[in-house]
Amino acid sequence: MLAGALAVGMISAWQATAVQVQGDTSCPSPGAVGAELVRIAGPGARGDGAGPVDLAALVSDGALVRLRLRRAADGAIEERALPELGSCGERATAAAVILAAWEARLDPPEIAALPSPPGSASGGNGNAGTAPPSIRAGATSLPSAALGVSMAALLSMRVGVAPALAAEVSFARPGRPLGVAAGILLVNSHDINLVTGPASWRRAGLTSDVRWRYASARVWAEGRAGLALTLIQISTLSGNSNWLDPGATAGIRAGLMTRAPMPWLQISGAFWPRAQILYGVYAGSAVLSVPGSSGPTVDERNLPHFELFAGLGVSFGRGR
Repeated sequence: MLAGALAVGMISAWQATAVQVQGDTSCPSPGAVGAELVRIAGPGARGDGAGPVDLAALVSDGALVRLRLRRAADGAIEERALPELGSCGERATAAAVILAAWEARLDPPEIAALPSPPGSASGGNGNAGTAPPSIRAGATSLPSAALGVSMAALLSMRVGVAPALAAEVSFARPGRPLGVAAGILLVNSHDINLVTGPASWRRAGLTSDVRWRYASARVWAEGRAGLALTLIQISTLSGNSNWLDPGATAGIRAGLMTRAPMPWLQISGAFWPRAQILYGVYAGSAVLSVPGSSGPTVDERNLPHFELFAGLGVSFGRGR
């Protein structure tokens, strides 16, 4: 196998440093990569517990797996995406070869006749898909934030059910669980019949949140919490009224680890702290107001502070 031929030169230049492989991926698993590293580079790769230990991490990044090495001596970091190979064993071997090259202070070799990760650049020297420049002498360099776009069809449940739409732009560093997003929320009319006549309300506004994602090789889930600033429009027999209604949001989103588009399900809620009362007046019209409004009322209806959303959506891009 190509890895065996490449290992000869790497072993001769191997540094006296052990490597500990960590991560939450299953294909390849940290244990499989560690075993392949020992097979390729010998028992010295495992170390005897007396010398420095470099930390290697396998990190899920959408459909890709990224390999990151932090050196114990100077804190320098190496990083690159693993080739998308056919089996988990081949991926483990590729990761071990890359680690052996890094420890030998060599440029990681290319795995011949195997595809490079999507989006990797091919240079004139044949080193397609190589890692970003290594970080030396304690310098720090992080991957730039990636962009994602999501769209969702939801149901709004708050004194009846109404359809809702949401769209957002999200930002996250590849391989990092933390991300942020900003978007819009549109809630169609909630219709309510009062003794004095029909009334309805709808909502449109801006949202923002932070989210924390857990991902395996096949599925992912993330929790999110944020703020919303919306405009409520009230339609009654006596006319329309509008006012700003801020709130807080929180929810859970989960889906399959696939190439774009990535489908997901969402359950979330919004808390609107401003008290809202829907009531009809003797004049035969209905209005929506807050406590303290003057005038005689009948058929008073208190709107709950909590609104539930449930639905499905799709995401595109690496910052999803």
